[in-house]
Amino acid sequence: MLLALITASLYVALWSTSGWLTTIVLALALGAAYGPIISLLDGVAVRVSAGQASGSYGRIRRWGSVAFILASLLGGALLETGNQDIIIITLAFSALALVLALFLIPENGPPIKQQSSAKPAAWSEIIPVLATTSLLHGSHAMLYGFGSTQWQSDGVAESTIGWLWTFGVFAEILVFSFSHRIAHWNSSRLLIVASVGGLIRWPLLALLSAPVLLFSAQILHALTFGALHLGAMTYIQNRVRPAATSTVTAYYSASSGMAIGLSLLLAGVLNTHIGRNAYFAMCVFSALGFLGALYCGARARDLDAAAD
Repeated sequence: MLLALITASLYVALWSTSGWLTTIVLALALGAAYGPIISLLDGVAVRVSAGQASGSYGRIRRWGSVAFILASLLGGALLETGNQDIIIITLAFSALALVLALFLIPENGPPIKQQSSAKPAAWSEIIPVLATTSLLHGSHAMLYGFGSTQWQSDGVAESTIGWLWTFGVFAEILVFSFSHRIAHWNSSRLLIVASVGGLIRWPLLALLSAPVLLFSAQILHALTFGALHLGAMTYIQNRVRPAATSTVTAYYSASSGMAIGLSLLLAGVLNTHIGRNAYFAMCVFSALGFLGALYCGARARDLDAAAD
């Protein structure tokens, strides 16, 4: 709640300032205030879903994706008005709405049980998992940073580009909605699926330009992000001590964000020199993520066998 209140206050401060230096300082403060909220909410969702039916986390998380689509549509409509004031005021009220929503979260939830009989993971096991998820998140850099501009240069209409992004989010919503169907999968299997999805998706985006074919590539967002995020949350729920859930989700969020940031720098350089072929470099991240997922799965099995 405190972070959400600070976020709302910083939006108001940004609305009333005009200097570039002040804007940069406020923007950095805004990132520091807003950034942890998502990982904290993920931690809450993981803890709450631990005592529920299989796949409950995915069915909670899908509403974040639904809200993303609705906010994107609203944001697009506000941008078309050309009124910058109404945009930032809407952001401030959104943060205040988050404060009100947080009152709905019970302070004292049901007792939390470790979902797996395995011994909770130590940091020596957690760090390789974070490294693997960071690589897989980083593989999205070319798409996130330059996908829209690449499609524009290929002659794809802006409205179609908007639907391409929306289609990808719809795909992840489907994965989250039916996560109970794959609740028996361990985190390593989900991360392997995510990495294989990247090895298929990134070459497709490098080679395809026809909108109909691009939609087929965007379906794979269900794997490259949906399976990836479910894999990370499954690992945290099953193998991290409940008391450390928020800490590990925060490290997951921070490491993933840092990986995307660094990958964007690389993608920018590659995009300047080789254009859409930079997607093939993203395959390297997916391939390394694949190896990391195999290692994490093998290490978890070894630790479980030693504990037995």
